[in-house]
Amino acid sequence: LGLIRPYKGVDLLLEAFATTLRDLPAARLVVAGLPRPSFRPYARQIDRLGLGERVRTDLRYLPQSVMHDYLAAADLVVLPYRDASQSAVLGAALAAGRPVVASATGGLPEMLTEGATEMLVPAGDVVALAGAMTRLLTDRERAGELGRRAGNSARRRFSWSRSAAATAALYRELSRPASGHSGTEPA
Repeated sequence: LGLIRPYKGVDLLLEAFATTLRDLPAARLVVAGLPRPSFRPYARQIDRLGLGERVRTDLRYLPQSVMHDYLAAADLVVLPYRDASQSAVLGAALAAGRPVVASATGGLPEMLTEGATEMLVPAGDVVALAGAMTRLLTDRERAGELGRRAGNSARRRFSWSRSAAATAALYRELSRPASGHSGTEPA
């Protein structure tokens, strides 16, 4: 979901999905978003791996409503980033209460809830990625529990009321005089 860029690891996802299909031949993958620069390398990889019937693509800018529909329909959201400081898709997936498998890179681990570390895999590790995908797709109860926990945590951590309170606290902190400073400017 969102922009499809090389750092997001779609090629890693396709490799891991091919492995996952050995255990879960009925699994399906949706890759959706606007490719930058091109989707051609991934299309060739889909053909090379024989995934054509199992991978659906929606290669366009996705309005919020479409992103929400995809998230609501997803059994699992996979974010195999090579590197990332943060991910809006991860935040949306957590808020939607979807179980997530993500790379342990950048700020992504901080966005995941406590006890959800089994959803983290080393960046670039296709074997670990495939294993995590297979575990959560075969253990629906665990995946559901992780999704519910993620949704509850995201609603608490990223709510407007919490954001407003944090912003107000920051303004209060910034408006205090620095220690050792009277708060008045010299004449």
